Amino acid sequence: MRRVGRLLRRRRTGPPLQLTASDLRRSAKPSASAVPGQHELQQLATEVGHVAAYVAQLKAEIAALRPAELCSDRLPGLCHELAAVDCDTKAATDRIMAAAETMLSADRTSTGYAASVEAGLLEILEACAFQDLAGQRLARAKRALAEIERRLQRFAASTGVADATAHFDREAIMREVRGEVLLVDGPQTRDQAIGQSAVDELFD
Repeated sequence: MRRVGRLLRRRRTGPPLQLTASDLRRSAKPSASAVPGQHELQQLATEVGHVAAYVAQLKAEIAALRPAELCSDRLPGLCHELAAVDCDTKAATDRIMAAAETMLSADRTSTGYAASVEAGLLEILEACAFQDLAGQRLARAKRALAEIERRLQRFAASTGVADATAHFDREAIMREVRGEVLLVDGPQTRDQAIGQSAVDELFD
């Protein structure tokens, strides 16, 4: 594009173009010597063509990414499913803990103790049924995330755009610093979590 700048500066600083009637009657195909900068004009046209092709490809890839559909459907639906799982989990936990507290506080010497325990166990079993609905919601959330990841990977591969390294995200940096200071790095998965035996060895 430096060549484009030089050519435009030359056109600005040169004498104004003045055409006469005789000039208009000339052949439409002047010789290369009669038109200064003909080679540069051809190179400029080639570069502009490359830029136009890249812009057209970029627009096509953005359209394939379907950002409007992601923002209006996929992401809101994902947030809704995760919020529902969180709500169902809290409700089931409250029911289980309430039933357990009722059984623990029941009078074991009373004649209705067995019936009270049985009722509490049934309440716990019913509350555990939330896991099936939560699993279905999480499966939909996983499919939505996989679709978003697939589109982003295809967009990055097609456009060849690399991640910006000089971008300063203050909130992300503050979250990382807070996690390091407060040692907040959880919950961990089973393959990453430290076993209880390893923790016990630290105190032996």
